[in-house]
Amino acid sequence: MSPLIGIIPSRLMDDPSDNYHIRAINVAAIVQNGGTPLILPYSEDPALLDRYLTLISGLYFTGGCDILPDYFGEAPIPGLGELCPSRDAFEIRLYQQAAKLDMPMLGVCRGVQIMNVAAGGSLYQDLGSQMSQALVHSPKGVDRALPCHNLQIDPTSRLYSILKTEAPAVNSFHHEAIKKPAPGYRVTALAPDQVIEGIESTELTFSLGVQWHPEDMLRSAPVFAELYKAFISAAASYDKARCI
Repeated sequence: MSPLIGIIPSRLMDDPSDNYHIRAINVAAIVQNGGTPLILPYSEDPALLDRYLTLISGLYFTGGCDILPDYFGEAPIPGLGELCPSRDAFEIRLYQQAAKLDMPMLGVCRGVQIMNVAAGGSLYQDLGSQMSQALVHSPKGVDRALPCHNLQIDPTSRLYSILKTEAPAVNSFHHEAIKKPAPGYRVTALAPDQVIEGIESTELTFSLGVQWHPEDMLRSAPVFAELYKAFISAAASYDKARCI
């Protein structure tokens, strides 16, 4: 049986009356690579969070809005974008509980950022105003499947062992980025301007995040399917070990 993968949806307004949203391509990335998706509505109820974590075998943190800088000890700057504090709080609690269980986790774009913040790291709130040498990491009006820049992947990293390439071309749709990696995480990939594009845990069995959107490039760059396959394989192993 394929492992259940929890996916956190977006909410355009931080209001319980608003709809949840999830890009279908994120669901497809899980299904096509061996997982069964389960969308997790936000909750402040610890019992419901525990229930989620007994059902699922992996957590997939997807893209979305900016992250409240209070969580990494900073005041908002003018370049900060739209926020959803209820999503931040929910994802941080989920991450921290899942980490205690050593549950496999994968984050993309905002996903890698919230994982880093939840584990004790920090972010650039706006690359354009805080990092003078930064490339344009959020081009307007471009096909999401098209690459924007290349990466340099650490050949000693798990990310390299999965993708088996040191310099893939990736897309880019973000203006926040990791500033200080969280304790227990290592940098695995850098853009040409030295913006951090990948991190992975040195302590957890599988906890890995990337700054680009591999889900949008599965047709144009099929190698990125390996990222989902590795994550879902880790979730299947976690599920099997839990049942013993």
